[in-house]
Amino acid sequence: EGVKVLFVDTEMDNSDTQAVTQRIHRLNGWETDTNAPQLVALNLREQSQPERMAIVEEAIKEIQPDLVLLDGIVDLCASFNEIQPSQEAVTKLTQLATTYDCHVVTCLHVNKGTQELRGHLGAFLRQKGELTLLLAKKDEETPYIECKPIDSRHRSIDEFCFRINNDALP
Repeated sequence: EGVKVLFVDTEMDNSDTQAVTQRIHRLNGWETDTNAPQLVALNLREQSQPERMAIVEEAIKEIQPDLVLLDGIVDLCASFNEIQPSQEAVTKLTQLATTYDCHVVTCLHVNKGTQELRGHLGAFLRQKGELTLLLAKKDEETPYIECKPIDSRHRSIDEFCFRINNDALP
């Protein structure tokens, strides 16, 4: 209550973004046929990388959310495997978080076959981030996602698991 959230989806299509938004509404006990004023959802899949970053920046300035959920940062970066664009993307989000006093949560996939975050972008995120969590399927037979803390600047957290039930809720 009293918290404004900006959810930005850069990967999924509009129907998937809508499903996530409805899930957030259901989890909070909000009506699912109207938009809750404390939640703004944007789908930026169709925009170019520079347009996405500009839209995110403008949305944060206008909405002044307490929390920004960004799925995913790789689509705001010109090249996740080059130092300068990776550093610029992470620095921009850090500046926005500081300037507008909001917390930014983002996701980045790991390299195939390892648990390392992708490219230079992953290195900068681990360096600047407050908490890094690795989410992975427990195993093929168990319908749970394991959540393991990798880095924490402050108090550590315990590992935990979750699953999405038949009603599409965690």
